[in-house]
This record gives sequence, structure tokens and C-alpha cells, in this order.
Amino acid sequence: MKKDGAGESKHKEVISEEDIKRLYSTLTLSTKTSKFLQYKVFFELMMFMCNRGRENLRNMTKEYFVVDTDAGGRRYVVYVKKRLSKNHQGGVDDLDDGGGRMYEKPGNPHCPVNSFAKYIAKLNPDCHFLWQRPKNFTEED
Repeated sequence: MKKDGAGESKHKEVISEEDIKRLYSTLTLSTKTSKFLQYKVFFELMMFMCNRGRENLRNMTKEYFVVDTDAGGRRYVVYVKKRLSKNHQGGVDDLDDGGGRMYEKPGNPHCPVNSFAKYIAKLNPDCHFLWQRPKNFTEED
């Protein structure tokens, strides 16, 4: 099948540093409003940890991720909920632990850990889902 061209995987292009800088320079990936804060957290979680794209996003809850500290004292966000994935389809011992960490960037106004912590703090405590519809209005803080 590979000889016929059917076995080839077509991967998306890697996001360039220039494009990432351009994204952060816009209001869209900011913490100015609840909507933009959600966009920023979504983008960063997808970029750093969710390698399967949009699979299972609707079912994600606040408990899927935690903020922890490594031995060097640096904070990071880690995916802690065990999940099935394309390469780990079943069985008790065949769960994908997600791997990957999203580390803080001290002093950087675009720190993904600070944005994540702020987002979690602003979520409706009566709703356990991670992706909630933002309110249409926000206060300055």
C-alpha cells in the first residue's frame, strides 16, 4: 500500500515562532476578557499537552489538570486524568497518562500557568466542566 501512496501520513505544519509571537501580540490570546482568557488557555493546553487535537474536549473537567511544582521549585500544569487514546484502546493497564507538562514562565506576561490558574479560579463552581461558556460581560480583574 505504501508503494501506491496509501500508507503515507500527512501531518500539519508546525506553528512557527513568528506565528506564535503574532498570536500573543493580538488581543485574542490575552487575559483581558473571559472569552479571550478561555481562548488563550485552550490554545496553550492544545499546544503543550493535547496531542490528539479536539478528541474528548467536551468531557474534560476541571479535575483533568492540576498545577504542581517540580523539584526545582518551578510550577507547571499537568494532565492527571487517565484516558483512552488512539494507541491505548483498552484494558486496565493500557491507559495513556497524557505525559507532558506546561511550565510557567516567571516574569512573562503570557505565562501559561498563570493564565490557567486564573481561568480555573473564574469558572462556575457549580459546573464541573472545563470548557464553560464565558459571560458576556466582565469586570476589570
